[in-house]
Amino acid sequence: MQPTMERVKEAVFSKLHFELEGRRVLDLFAGSGQLGIEALSRGAAHCDFVDNSKTSLACVKKNVETCGFTDKAGIFGTDAFGFIKSADKNYDIILLDPPFNRGILDKMLPLAAKHIEKNGVIYCETSEGERLPEAAGDFVMDSQAKYGYIKTTYYRHRDYLRKN
Repeated sequence: MQPTMERVKEAVFSKLHFELEGRRVLDLFAGSGQLGIEALSRGAAHCDFVDNSKTSLACVKKNVETCGFTDKAGIFGTDAFGFIKSADKNYDIILLDPPFNRGILDKMLPLAAKHIEKNGVIYCETSEGERLPEAAGDFVMDSQAKYGYIKTTYYRHRDYLRKN
């Protein structure tokens, strides 16, 4: 679990700011839950947090309770791949912050693209040198930014790419 640097988190949610209100969020590889909790604090309707670490889950649960979001959160102690493969719903925003430099996102992105609304956003956080695919299904790389050793990448459906 590598915590998201505060300036990275601020940049991410400044970019997603107008897309959060009333949306369903999935925080895979949740760690402490800070990305999903930030989404909830900025108006997301619900967030499912997924992590297979008991320590991380205890931290997520405590943080969700402390922030008063228990009624807006689902907390799942399971493998991210198993969760997404068996998901019976789609999300509006999927937050992917797996352990760096293990090739996890190459396998996860196509699965995430099957469980996101067409007008949704897939966010990935990686090390600056980690390469990601240009596309996952109909979702294509929309933008990237670097913050020190962290790189942020956003995927959007090819029909919803931003024109900026």
